[in-house]
Amino acid sequence: MAAGDGDSDSNTANGAIWVRAEDMGKIDFSLLTAGGIHDIFLIQTAFNDAKYKNNLTAFLNNAALANIRVSAWVICFYENGEWVDPSGQYTYQVKTAYKVAVKTPYKYYYKAKVKVAYKKWVKSYYRSYYKSYYRYKGKLRYTWKYKYRYKWVKKTYYKYVYKTKYVIKYKTTYQTKYKTETKTGYNSSYITSYINNLTSKISNYIKIDGVNGIHLDYLRYPGTAYKYNYGTSSITNFVSRVASTVKAIKPNALLSAALMPETSVNAYYYGQDYPSLGKYLDVLVPMIYSGNYNKDAAWIGSVTKYIAQHSGNAQVWAGIMTYKSDANYTHLSATELLTDTQAALDNGASGFVLFRYGNVLNNDFFNYSGNLEFKPVDPINNSVTTISLANIKAAATNVKNFIETNHRLPSYVTISNIQVSMSEFLYLMSNAIINLNNNKSSGVVFKDLSGDPSPTSNSLSGKLYLSSYVSLSNSLINYIKANGKAPATMSTTLGTIQFRSMVYHLAKIIDFHSVNARLPSYVTLSDTVFTSTSTSASSSNAYLQATKNCQVNDSTIKALANKLTSGLTSTLAKATAIFNWIRDNTSYSFYYNTKYGAVNTLKYKTGNCVDLSHLVVAVCRAAGISSRYGHGTATFTSGNVYGHVWAELYINGAWVKADASSNGNSLGKITNWNTNTVVMKGIYTELPF
Repeated sequence: MAAGDGDSDSNTANGAIWVRAEDMGKIDFSLLTAGGIHDIFLIQTAFNDAKYKNNLTAFLNNAALANIRVSAWVICFYENGEWVDPSGQYTYQVKTAYKVAVKTPYKYYYKAKVKVAYKKWVKSYYRSYYKSYYRYKGKLRYTWKYKYRYKWVKKTYYKYVYKTKYVIKYKTTYQTKYKTETKTGYNSSYITSYINNLTSKISNYIKIDGVNGIHLDYLRYPGTAYKYNYGTSSITNFVSRVASTVKAIKPNALLSAALMPETSVNAYYYGQDYPSLGKYLDVLVPMIYSGNYNKDAAWIGSVTKYIAQHSGNAQVWAGIMTYKSDANYTHLSATELLTDTQAALDNGASGFVLFRYGNVLNNDFFNYSGNLEFKPVDPINNSVTTISLANIKAAATNVKNFIETNHRLPSYVTISNIQVSMSEFLYLMSNAIINLNNNKSSGVVFKDLSGDPSPTSNSLSGKLYLSSYVSLSNSLINYIKANGKAPATMSTTLGTIQFRSMVYHLAKIIDFHSVNARLPSYVTLSDTVFTSTSTSASSSNAYLQATKNCQVNDSTIKALANKLTSGLTSTLAKATAIFNWIRDNTSYSFYYNTKYGAVNTLKYKTGNCVDLSHLVVAVCRAAGISSRYGHGTATFTSGNVYGHVWAELYINGAWVKADASSNGNSLGKITNWNTNTVVMKGIYTELPF
C-alpha cells in the first residue's frame, strides 16, 4: 500500500518501526500488527550481507503475510565513518608568498686604541749594609757601610695597541612570508560516480519482491550545510532523482526519509528543506528524539507541528526514540512512550516510527498503540503567490551582505515565511528589475523551481550597463519560464556569466535602488567576492567595525566600554574587565539565533550564546579590541551536543576565546564545553544569523 491508501475518513495513526538486520529473526509480527505497525524500515545490511540471505527471504514472506510493508533503509551520505558531500564541493588551501620588511641585527666591527698592561723583568737595586771593622787606640771598632746590590723583579708597563671591537646595529631586510588562501573546488566526477552507484543500489532494492518502499537515512550534512554553495539544493535534487527512479519501478512504493528536527534552521545546518523535500517524498520522518535534546513531550509536539505545517504534500510520521537517550539505553515505559507518541499525533503527525526494535523497546507499548489516532493540523498557508517589491528589495540586501561576508551563496533566503532558493530568488530579482526599470511598484508572482544549477568555473569582469542587465533579466525570466529552472550560465555583452555571479550582481543592483531610489547606470562585474582569504587582526580593521546586531557606535555600548576600561592601558586588562563585567552582570537564556543584538542584550541583561557574544564583541570593538565570532558544534559538560557561538578577542598577537554564557568561564578558559572536540562551523566578523 502507498502512503495515504485506506479509508480517508479514518484518523488511525500509521505505525512503523526501524529494524536492524540482526533483529530480523526476533520479530513477532502478530505483536506488531496488533500494535498498529504497518511499515518496517529494514537496514540495508540485511540486503547486502550474504549471511542474512535466508533470514531476509523468510522475513519478507512473513511481513507480507502480516500485511506489513517493508522499506529498504538506505544510508545515503555517510560511508566508512566519513561524511560524503552531495554537492561534490571541497576546500583547499593555497600558500601565497609576500615580502615583509624586518629589522635584522648585525655586528659592526671597528678598530679601537686601547691601553694594555704588560710585565717585564728588571733589575731592582737596593743597599746592602755590612759592618766595617777598624782599630782605634788599640781597640777593635766597626762602622756601617753599604754597597749596591740588585735582584730581578717583574714590573708593569703600559702601551697602546689597536684592537677589533663590534657593536650591534640594525638594517632593514625583506623576508619572504606566506599567507594561506582558502579556495573552493568541485570534484564532480567523484560525487557523480557516488550518486550513480547509490541510485543504482536503491534501484536494486526496490526491485526485490517483498520490498515496497525506500527509506533514506543520513540524507544530510553533519551540521555544516551552510558552508557549501549548493548544499541544500544538492540534497533536494538527489531526492528528486531517487523519487523518479523508485516510482518508475514501483509507482505505489513508499518513499520516506529520516530528517533532523531543527525546524526553521534545519535547511541551514543540515541541508534538509522540509517543503522542498515534501514535493518528492511520501513521508517525512523527523527524528524527534527528546532524550537526546533533554526535552519533553511538549517539545515533541511543537517540533511536529512546525514540520507538519511545512511538509508540503507529504505526510509526517514522527520518529520516536524508545529509550532514554543515546547516553542511556534504558527503555521508556509504555506510558512514557505513549505520551511521546500521542504528543506528535496531536500536532499534525499522521503516523509514528519507533527507533528501534530490540531490547531497547518496551513491548507493552503494543498493547495500547493499535488504536492511536492523529489530529490533522492545517498547514501554513504557503499559497502566497505574490511577493511585494519591498520584500524582494530587503531580501536582496540580505543576500548581498551574506555573500560579501561569507564569500558564497546562501542556501536560501526567507521571504514572507517562504524559504526561497537562490534559483527562485534570481527569478524574483529579474522581475523586480524589470518592474523598477518601468517605474512599476507591483510585486512578483512567486515561481516554484526545481533547484539550483551546479557550479561552473568561469569568471567575468567589466561594467554591465543598465540596458545590458535589463536585457539579462528579461532573458532570465524567459529561460526560467520555459525550462522550470534557472540557467547555469547566460550570455551578456561582456561574455558568459555564471549562476552565482548573476545572483550576486542582481542583488547589488536592487540594493543600490534601495539606497538611491534609482537603478544604477551600470554594475561592475567581479567574482572576487567569492574568494575568501585569511586576514589577521593586525592587517585589517574589519574586526573593529559595527556590523548587524553588533552596534559598536551605540552610545550605551561606547559608554560601557569607556567606563570599564578607564585607567587601563593593556589590551589584556581591558579585555578582562569587559568580559568579567558581562559574564557577571548578565544571565543566559535559551533560544535560537539572534533575538536582541548587543544593545538590547545590554538593556535586558540576558541572552543566549549568540546575543551574549554580540555584546562581548560590540563592547570590545568599542574599546579598540579586535573581536570576532566563533561558531561550532560543541559537546557540553552535560553530554549534550549543540550548535554554539562565542566571542574571540585579539590579545597580544593571538585570538583568545571569550564565552560569557557560563559563570564558570573566564577569559581564555572554557569550562562548560570541550574546546578540544568542537567541530568548527565558521569564524565571522559578522554573524549571518
